[in-house]
Amino acid sequence: MMTLPVSVLLAVLVLVIYGDFVKGELQWGTYNPGSIFSVRARVPDSPMVGIAWAPSKKQQAIRSGIGDASGPTFFRYHDGASFATEIITDEEAGVVVNATWVHLDKKAWALRVEGTSKTLDRSERDLSFYVYTSMVNDHPKEGEESTGKVEVEIESEEYAAFVASKSKIGPFRVEFREPASGAVTRDRSSKHSRLQDVTNDLSVFHFLGLEVMIPSRFEISLRHSILSSMPTDSQSRGDKRGHPKGFIALPDLEAQNSNLAIVQRYLRTPFQFDVVFESSAADDAVSEAVEAHRRSFESRFRHVFNLEEFSVAQIEFAQITLSNLLGGFGYFHGPLTINSTDARPGEDRLKASSEASLLSATPSRESFPRGFLWDEGFHQMLVQKWDPELSREALKSWLATMEPSGWIPREQTRGADAITRFPQHIQHYMIQSPDVVNPPTLVMPVRALMLSEPVQVDGKGGIIRSGFVSDAFERLSKHVMFLAMSQAGKVENTFYWRGRQETDGVIHTLASGLDDYPRAKNISEAEMHLDLACWIAWSLKSVATLAPTRKAQEADMLRAAANQITTTLFEKHRGPGSYELLCDQGANGSACHEGYVTLFPMILGLEDASSPRLGSILRLVRDEDRLWSKGGLRSLSKQDPEYGKNDGYWTGPVWMPINYLVLASLKTKYSVENGPYKELAKDTYERLRKTIVGNVYSEYKRTGTVWEQYNPETGGGQRGRDFTGWTSLVVLIMAEEYAGVIV
Repeated sequence: MMTLPVSVLLAVLVLVIYGDFVKGELQWGTYNPGSIFSVRARVPDSPMVGIAWAPSKKQQAIRSGIGDASGPTFFRYHDGASFATEIITDEEAGVVVNATWVHLDKKAWALRVEGTSKTLDRSERDLSFYVYTSMVNDHPKEGEESTGKVEVEIESEEYAAFVASKSKIGPFRVEFREPASGAVTRDRSSKHSRLQDVTNDLSVFHFLGLEVMIPSRFEISLRHSILSSMPTDSQSRGDKRGHPKGFIALPDLEAQNSNLAIVQRYLRTPFQFDVVFESSAADDAVSEAVEAHRRSFESRFRHVFNLEEFSVAQIEFAQITLSNLLGGFGYFHGPLTINSTDARPGEDRLKASSEASLLSATPSRESFPRGFLWDEGFHQMLVQKWDPELSREALKSWLATMEPSGWIPREQTRGADAITRFPQHIQHYMIQSPDVVNPPTLVMPVRALMLSEPVQVDGKGGIIRSGFVSDAFERLSKHVMFLAMSQAGKVENTFYWRGRQETDGVIHTLASGLDDYPRAKNISEAEMHLDLACWIAWSLKSVATLAPTRKAQEADMLRAAANQITTTLFEKHRGPGSYELLCDQGANGSACHEGYVTLFPMILGLEDASSPRLGSILRLVRDEDRLWSKGGLRSLSKQDPEYGKNDGYWTGPVWMPINYLVLASLKTKYSVENGPYKELAKDTYERLRKTIVGNVYSEYKRTGTVWEQYNPETGGGQRGRDFTGWTSLVVLIMAEEYAGVIV
């Protein structure tokens, strides 16, 4: 049988593979990861309803963004679809705010907000509380009219309502109801009318309606709108009834074409109020819905993850970790800035892509509230286990952003809000280059979803895939083929990461996801990167498993390409002399740095279970003087000259995604397949799982959060806190769920 070069196989496949996706249905959710608490629908330019507050004695310090409260902010519950409870501790104000959002039926929802004093004596605390409805466009353009209009309707003793006459979801009504407790009261012996002067009255709703068109970070727009409306004679506010003089009321004014409406209420702990969307449900009905959803979450969590071996406290930790991954989902809409490779001489290389929507989890609500391609594959491994339908929608959304070439932009900053949250000192990272890619991790959750589906066969015994898997096969085939062709090396079936750059003496390979991990000292087209070759071989083989029988020929071609690449990588990536492990290759020979890159032939299941090299990898993993640490496997060996150097980012610290892949390969391949290292692999798996779970939980108890990475010496959490993106993989490790990784 004639063997075709991989480039020919891939070129043929480009001609035969195509696909498309359908738009998901309208749904509401907490899809604003950067806000302290708000909800919106999964459509472009959706209305947004949210809350904010300020201490009565410091009303300029408005809490509206995720980092504004001076204390922990986390979701205790979040089911990803219809129920969420967030606990926000405001140390400076001395209060704890609980916000619970719940579906009442298919069209209606409620938000219950409760506030309690955090002080030991539970003394009363006063807040100026705001509920807002925004119709500000996701990606406003100069001269463009807002897609919505919202007005405030006041019934001072019963409710304040937001009434939208037009919006992307049609007309609607949201009520901010009279607080059930905590409202400042007055003498109600006579009916109070809004026609009377209520400027200084703390016991009624106050409001503000503005037309906002400037693209900006939303909570900054909100804060500016409130503060700019405040009078300078704030000390004149208040009265002789014990109300603090610092109270500053909104001016009760409304612009003609208001697209941002804010209602204010003065509250004293303990307080409780409801905000309801398109519903006349009574308080009891909201209470019943909240309790029913909480019980459902607890029951479902037990069934899905089966964590019986763990304590009640550890299970609660796992619930919170899952909930904060789900609470970090965002819905983004707008174009990207692309560094065009086909610009003519004299043309601006920076161009705007077409507008697109993205439904995605985020690595961290405060630090990274946007979509990252290689992170998302790991995020969706947990999401698909919990909520397959939500995961399908997110994956379809990501795959729909793929360019005709097969390229998927690796960092997606879509919409004015996401753009203005991007750190100023690294704004250039927003620009995406079509030759710079990321590892194809989206393949993992798609395979996991495929494996969870019942097998269907046609009349001839052929396998039929679901519409989602069939479409994903088309898209992912094109994507991994683009990866192989765009990253091809000088030698057939070898590959190198494009976009390597030296900054301040440190060479970064951002495309690989391993940023400052040491590689060849000289950037060259002659490089061969071991991890990239493994990713491409693995992804070609993995995508082939998604094919229905009618696509058997394309699947065979993918497998043939994967086999050729695997054979080549074992030949071309050998280390110098008698060195047993595989290495990157540079223009001047092998670039061997024992660490995560070294492990890729094992962690993606390419290494044979009987290979002596597997034994060498396992010894490397288990060696405390090299990779093994108190928190899991180090990213770089302690014996490497680059250990802890460069940015100290991927040159030693322990990272969850690679440790997860190691565990997946040990559990599902090397501890079950016959070979001389079967028992060693099994023992390594059990020890490593125990070490990782124990350390992440211990650090959670110590610090109250999960971390971006863990110290390679002490196991202490470090870098980004509240990093409930891929660090949430600890829940799957606890549940021993690894489907989708090893082919």
